[in-house]
Amino acid sequence: MASGQQRKPTGPPKPDTPRVHAFVDGQNLFYGVKICFGYEFPNFDIMKLAEEVVSASEFDRELMQVHFYTGMHKRTKNKFWHDFWTKKLTAMRG
Repeated sequence: MASGQQRKPTGPPKPDTPRVHAFVDGQNLFYGVKICFGYEFPNFDIMKLAEEVVSASEFDRELMQVHFYTGMHKRTKNKFWHDFWTKKLTAMRG
């Protein structure tokens, strides 16, 4: 290779429609919504939220997967929130 020339990266070809994986931090989402909109309960639908964000883009994208993570209370510390998140996470797994 001649001096000063950059080597082009190699790899698989880019897909026609770029694919998206959404990563959602449940606690940050909940507290942001609570501060901005006054919600006291995490009643959000993560799949709908991710689909709306991707479809609102000016670019054509395909939502492939949504990854949700959150902290969990120990059941002995806060039974209500432990049970709530256990049920919500189970329902989200479908």
